[in-house]
Amino acid sequence: MNNKYKLGGVVLVFAAIACTVAVMFWPSSPSTDPQHPPMRIGAYYWPGTYWIDIAHSKGWFVEAGLNVEIIDANQDYYGAVTDIHEGNLDTLTVWLFDVVKRRQMGEKLVMVLATDESVGSEALIGADSVDSVEQLKGARIGVPFESAMVYALDEILSHFGMTLDDVVLVDMVPETASEVLAAGEVDAVMTWEPYATRTERTGGNRLYDSSQMPGLIMAGMIFRDDFIQSRHDEILRMLRVWHRATQYLQSHQKEAYRIVAEVNGATTQEVADFAKHSHIMSLQDNVQAFTYASGVESLFGSARKINRYLIRKDSAVAPLIEETDLVKGRFVRALVREEEDL
Repeated sequence: MNNKYKLGGVVLVFAAIACTVAVMFWPSSPSTDPQHPPMRIGAYYWPGTYWIDIAHSKGWFVEAGLNVEIIDANQDYYGAVTDIHEGNLDTLTVWLFDVVKRRQMGEKLVMVLATDESVGSEALIGADSVDSVEQLKGARIGVPFESAMVYALDEILSHFGMTLDDVVLVDMVPETASEVLAAGEVDAVMTWEPYATRTERTGGNRLYDSSQMPGLIMAGMIFRDDFIQSRHDEILRMLRVWHRATQYLQSHQKEAYRIVAEVNGATTQEVADFAKHSHIMSLQDNVQAFTYASGVESLFGSARKINRYLIRKDSAVAPLIEETDLVKGRFVRALVREEEDL
């Protein structure tokens, strides 16, 4: 082979390498991954999930190259948590308490983002004849068993020198709180918004709520461990969409509330009033939440407190678990690094 052909071959090799590099690093329009089915997002009417309605309405999931399916979880929150474990849903916003509890039961659920902190979303509502917590000694209280509501109720009673042994707990579906109280089946209910406000409107008295227990109840986005391992890139893209939608909620509040109201069949004022019961977490809030610390401002500290509470209540079936197994800050840290590089 003469030198001309040798040179030509070298040029072709370098050209091929250049093309390969260009394909690897040249910006491309987002596209969904055909190897994976849609990411199934459980959504319900809650301030910490307003961002889902906003992002979906704006087309930001598609823009981020995410193929998602929004599944209504309004009718059965705890059923939706079970669906995550059983693989019928891929992600859901849940209370940290439920993540710890399910993890103790062997379910491999992991929280990757803090979405909101309660400032009144969970409430103890008494019947019309009950106007103080002290009156509930020996009374029947409707509450979903084995839930964060029992945890919150126990904390409330402790402020008045009582424990769960001083009341009669009646298992209740929290979404039916107003009906159960109105029917006289119980003397009070422990539930969450918007069911707490609905129960008040049908004659109930708000006796105590989570605004009087700061830091007690946090909620966040969860995935199964195996989903995180196989589809971590999609989760990071999901968090980018969350960040974008949350920023939009802060800067265009009126329009954001209009979108949420339209999706959920509520008025804009109802959406705004509901939002007052939760502190919707920002990226900066998440930096603190995923900092390893002992206080309730940290997910790790809160998880440890919940873990010890459950062990104290039932040490036979509540094993000690490592908080780092159920709270993973890698995606938040990656998002922070991206923001710093902009």
